[in-house]
Amino acid sequence: PRTTPAIPPLTWVGEKLQPQWSARMIAGKIEQKTRPYLAGRMPAFACDAEGLARGLSHWHGFSDKENTLAGAGIGDASMAQTGQVLVGDQGGFACTVCHDIGSRPASAPFEAPAVNLAWAGQRLRLTYFERWLLQPTRVDPETKMPRYADIHGRTQLKQTLNGDGLKQFDAIRQYLLSVQEP
Repeated sequence: PRTTPAIPPLTWVGEKLQPQWSARMIAGKIEQKTRPYLAGRMPAFACDAEGLARGLSHWHGFSDKENTLAGAGIGDASMAQTGQVLVGDQGGFACTVCHDIGSRPASAPFEAPAVNLAWAGQRLRLTYFERWLLQPTRVDPETKMPRYADIHGRTQLKQTLNGDGLKQFDAIRQYLLSVQEP
C-alpha cells in the first residue's frame, strides 16, 4: 500500500483543464495548491505558460478556447439545490466525504484529500467533467472515485431526476458553479 499520495497524472491534462487556468498555473500565478497534501510544488514557467497551455490543449485534440462548466448554461435554482443534495452523503453520491467544497471540509478524507470542488468551474472543461463523472476509472484507473452511473447513464438514486445520471451530474455542475472558492 502507498503511504504518500502519488503525483497527479498529466495524461489527460490538455483535455481536463481550461487552457486559461493552465496558463495561470504554469506561470505560477495561482497561489492556492489544488493538492495541498503534496510537499512539492510545480515550478513556474512564466515565459512559456501561454504556449505550454495552448500546446497541451492541442496535443489532446482540443481548441485553446474555453469550454467551461458554465458554458452549458445555468438552469433554475432548483437544479443547483438538487446538485447540493447530490454531492452530500444523505441521499446523494457522498462527494463531501472526500472532497472539500468551498470552505466546507471533507467529512472523512482517506489517504489524501481530494481536490476542492469549488475550483471545478474555473479548472475543468465541460467535456472532461462529463466524461469523468460517467466513468472515472476509465480516465484514471487508480482513482478512488467510484463509478456512479451504469452503461446506460442511470444511477442508483432513482428518486432524484428519475435516476438519469446525466441530469444528476448537470445538477451537480450547476451547484458547483454557485459555490464560492475558499
